[in-house]
Amino acid sequence: MAFEALCGQDHLKKLLLRAEAGEHLASAYLFHGEEGLGAGCAALELMRLLLCEAEEGKRPCGRCPGCFKSAALDHPDLNILFPLPSLPSGKAEDDPADHSAGAIREQLELLARDPWHAPKITGARQILVAQIRFLKKWAALRSYQGRYRVIVIYEAQAMGDQAQNALLKLLEEPPPQTILLLCADRPDNLLPTIVSRCQQVPLWPVPEEQLRAWMQSRPEALQLDAEALEHLLALSDGNPARARQLLEGSLPEAVADFIADAILQNPKAIVERMQAVEKIKDKEEAREVVQQWIRQCRSWLQDVRLLQQDPQAIDRVRYRNELERLKGFAAKMAVRNPDLLDQKMERQLRLIERNVQLYSVMITLMQDLREHITREAA
Repeated sequence: MAFEALCGQDHLKKLLLRAEAGEHLASAYLFHGEEGLGAGCAALELMRLLLCEAEEGKRPCGRCPGCFKSAALDHPDLNILFPLPSLPSGKAEDDPADHSAGAIREQLELLARDPWHAPKITGARQILVAQIRFLKKWAALRSYQGRYRVIVIYEAQAMGDQAQNALLKLLEEPPPQTILLLCADRPDNLLPTIVSRCQQVPLWPVPEEQLRAWMQSRPEALQLDAEALEHLLALSDGNPARARQLLEGSLPEAVADFIADAILQNPKAIVERMQAVEKIKDKEEAREVVQQWIRQCRSWLQDVRLLQQDPQAIDRVRYRNELERLKGFAAKMAVRNPDLLDQKMERQLRLIERNVQLYSVMITLMQDLREHITREAA
């Protein structure tokens, strides 16, 4: 069944199924939304639909040669791109895929087993202009089966201006029966000329009923009682990838101490946190750690604001596992101009995406928390 792996996004499914059935497909789609909503999963599901060879009945059929090959992500009419490490000195004319063949194969195997997997290679920061150059050569070849050729680009926002300009020619004059599927968490990092040549397909947080059913269908949910499942559902905030992480035991760490250290200007604790980040060898992992802290701070402060406005709104807070600390925080601390503070934290998340030094981001985060949160009663 088409789009079976996707959670929610009914508008997306209807749009693409109608387009495919009437053969009114755009030559390029831009799937965009918060990380974890399933942009990559949606692109893979559409790819499997397009590469199915069944003449009649529902596609993908799961039985034809096209379905077998696309399920293994080993179809000659399929090309998947994601960020790769920079080419070695003197190898600027080489195909970057040749230098990362083993790592690419490992990521594609993970992706074939789990369409929600986000392919990442250590040391990779950008989609290189050389990747786009070789992609254009591939796109110029004839289709293997005569139906469609599909290009899936993960983290499209990771293309620099050079790479985006190189892709632009392909978007302006796509070869016949070639469909480009771009996935981006930050579409505003793409050039307007790229965005304007794609049909935009936004992904939205999943309604509670659909996300609950999706969570209940996963084997990890069998060990949870109804109350625990509802708590994780609240923490997921409509995000399937976050829900799965929570089901698998990746619960967010407490954030009260982190915020308190910032407000009280606890230098020892702050230095320890920064040193812990600096010790992480994988810079991508370090970025994710700091991003998680910022997201958790935002969620915690949103819960504080909710309880200060309505002390009875306990069933609507995310951090119900720390309810007493949350109540105490809400009773003793005042958040000045919370909307502005939220905007500042969003800006820090964007700076991390642009490879600003993590030390600088953390210092700014601490300063913002101190500026906006006081011990005064709300």
